[in-house]
Amino acid sequence: MKVRLIGLLISLVGSISTFMSAYFLVFVSVRGWLLKLVIIDVYVMVLLAIGFEIVKLLLNTNLQRFLSELVLRAMPENLVKPLLGMDH
Repeated sequence: MKVRLIGLLISLVGSISTFMSAYFLVFVSVRGWLLKLVIIDVYVMVLLAIGFEIVKLLLNTNLQRFLSELVLRAMPENLVKPLLGMDH
């Protein structure tokens, strides 16, 4: 699981650096604004897809259990009862 997450982070960094170099090359060499928009749109979609996969991986791990327990403990009745001395 950690190996997949590390691999996704490495690919995210690689995609960002590729995006920056392609962004520079496109704006230096290409004059057509439509082609620039298409290339930028493709790279942004790739970055969003990678980010979505990272979020899915994080939500499938212990973070999901931690967040669900946190939500249950933060319910109003669980916060008010100890303050009023009704924790039994």
